[in-house]
Amino acid sequence: MNTRRILAVILVAALAVSLAAPASAGVYVPDTWYAHVTVTLNQRMATRTGPGTQYDEPGSFFSAGTRVTALSRAYDPYNGIWWVQVEFTYGGAYYRAYTGAKRFSDLNLDDLPEEQVLGTVYAPARMTGYYGPTPAFKRIARDIPADPQRDVDIIAVSSEAGTDYYQIECYDPDMGCYRRAWVPREAGGMSREYFYSDYEDVYWPGDTQVPSAPPGQLLLFLLLRGQELARGHRLPGAFQQRPGENRPRHGV
Repeated sequence: MNTRRILAVILVAALAVSLAAPASAGVYVPDTWYAHVTVTLNQRMATRTGPGTQYDEPGSFFSAGTRVTALSRAYDPYNGIWWVQVEFTYGGAYYRAYTGAKRFSDLNLDDLPEEQVLGTVYAPARMTGYYGPTPAFKRIARDIPADPQRDVDIIAVSSEAGTDYYQIECYDPDMGCYRRAWVPREAGGMSREYFYSDYEDVYWPGDTQVPSAPPGQLLLFLLLRGQELARGHRLPGAFQQRPGENRPRHGV
């Protein structure tokens, strides 16, 4: 399908969605949305910063019988398994990380909400990240490198400590893998925030009024994303193999 045809199809779809979508959609506040279910490990807990083996590794923690807090679930289509985002304390530091659902003996996946990519934000500068949405969580040892061309995926938002944080996902060419981290909203020169239609009314808990989606914002977003698709760029939330990347593997 040529570029003009791709853009034409996306334009028609964007118009249909923008006409059909209500002006006010869902509200997403992660720390009330997360499940906070206590679960028990049946083996040592290997972790990743995101739900797949294509993400970097914080490390392995604890042993069978240890109880941790499960927050959410995310499906890994490359290994065909579910991952669970967990929160725990280790060595006096707070963490949020992901591990395979098989590592829990008493987990019911239906008790956990399923994650979705909320949107994207332009973040060209170097960023310091944390393992959770406040500086109380352990700081990630390696900063996320600067990239003046980068749009990063927004996985979650939070305002726990009076500062707005995004959980972001991006590819790190220096490490050769994908990474997730929590960063302050004002970090990295962030701008050009786009939220998908289901999460158009993402707001911060401190806001006095829930904003409504400006008319035409979704249409503009889809047209911009359509141009990226026509040029062969990676769409938000879609894992695409690049030269030098770690390939997903089994045995997670």
